[in-house]
Amino acid sequence: CRYPSGRRHAQLVVDEIGAAVWAVQMNTVTFHPWPVRGMGSPALDNPDELRIDLDPQPGRGFADAVEAALALRDLMAEVGLVAYAKTSGNRGVHVFARIEPTHEFLDVRHAVIGIARELERRLPDLVTTAWWKEERGEKVFVDYNQACRDRTIAAAYSPRPLPGAPVSTPVTWAELPTVDPAELTVRTVPQRLAALGDPWAGLDDQAGSVLPALGLWAADLDRANGAPRERPPAVVLDELAQGDPELDLDQAATSDVAGQLEHLGAARAVDAVGGIRLGTVGEDGRDRRNREDVVDDRWPPEQPRQRGDRWFG
Repeated sequence: CRYPSGRRHAQLVVDEIGAAVWAVQMNTVTFHPWPVRGMGSPALDNPDELRIDLDPQPGRGFADAVEAALALRDLMAEVGLVAYAKTSGNRGVHVFARIEPTHEFLDVRHAVIGIARELERRLPDLVTTAWWKEERGEKVFVDYNQACRDRTIAAAYSPRPLPGAPVSTPVTWAELPTVDPAELTVRTVPQRLAALGDPWAGLDDQAGSVLPALGLWAADLDRANGAPRERPPAVVLDELAQGDPELDLDQAATSDVAGQLEHLGAARAVDAVGGIRLGTVGEDGRDRRNREDVVDDRWPPEQPRQRGDRWFG
């Protein structure tokens, strides 16, 4: 595996019990899996799981993370993603969704940023996306950088190295508001799973597209440039496709779709799979940026970074 820093190292593939036993005898407590199930290139670079970490800041607690998670579930449903929740094993909530492995890590991170900022707009007194800790206040932080290529989140049913040996436990949305994370431990979760089954059993059958969420991110960029759009381009594409089953999204950039998107001030470029590149795709179809080195999501990129800049990170 190669990280954005340039470091490389081998990754353990747990595809049999022996591999898990080996990790345990190496003192592994918490498993942090790669958000990709495919093997080989380019599969390893295309996540099939979108993950969002809701992290209560000092002054907030688990109940606040739950409130944010419930609103996040509804927002994700609006962009075509079926959300599943689990306790973090500490004070937070992790929200996952299965996605189609059509986009690379940077695109998925942008989708998470789009969702996070829309959630912040809807719940400004509860949710923050501020990267600097001193600017977060007493709110629930949506840690969008957990979607970076070199970041992972504790696995479902993985213990955490904390007093009481809590477990990051999948729960149903109905029980999330009343569950006590401290009671979900290595002693209680096996019995719970045997009695109730796995709340995430259907996750793999609910793969959605990241395009509508990418549309949220693109809309943010347009607003930052003083060009607010009526609807995200991915949503427009989806609506047009539903209205015209014969529409070929592969040709969207040269079809009437692109013209309609431009009319909304929504499209700089639409790539061959209908993904939004916002003008970063060259005439040869290759991304102009070294995506491993991208640290800034603002547009245009030559604007100076400042501490406290909403577009920093």
